[in-house]
Amino acid sequence: MYAGQLVESASSVSLTDSPAHPYTQLLLAAAPDPDRTEPPHIEDRGAPPSLSAPPSGCRFHPRCPFAMDICKRQVPPSITVSPGHTAACWLHVDPAQRQASENGLLVTASEPLDKELKKR
Repeated sequence: MYAGQLVESASSVSLTDSPAHPYTQLLLAAAPDPDRTEPPHIEDRGAPPSLSAPPSGCRFHPRCPFAMDICKRQVPPSITVSPGHTAACWLHVDPAQRQASENGLLVTASEPLDKELKKR
């Protein structure tokens, strides 16, 4: 949950082992982990949004290190990233399909976050 919107849903094991939304990744990276050998490689920016005047599109886009132009304009749909695991993030939508409607229709992920991260 981020700024009143569900950004990711999965079992606790799936969520902590394979976080699919950048907010979940940042949240887990901020938690102390005595087994972590390297510092987290993902960084946020900015401050939490105003809930009385939230940003347009994805509410996390002002802080997201992977924000794209579509994130500012359209609410991301909930994408099934694996069985029982959904994330509301444009990174999981095929670039050709990123023109999805703003109503949050459920679509199937076609490009995992790891693949998108390697492009950057």
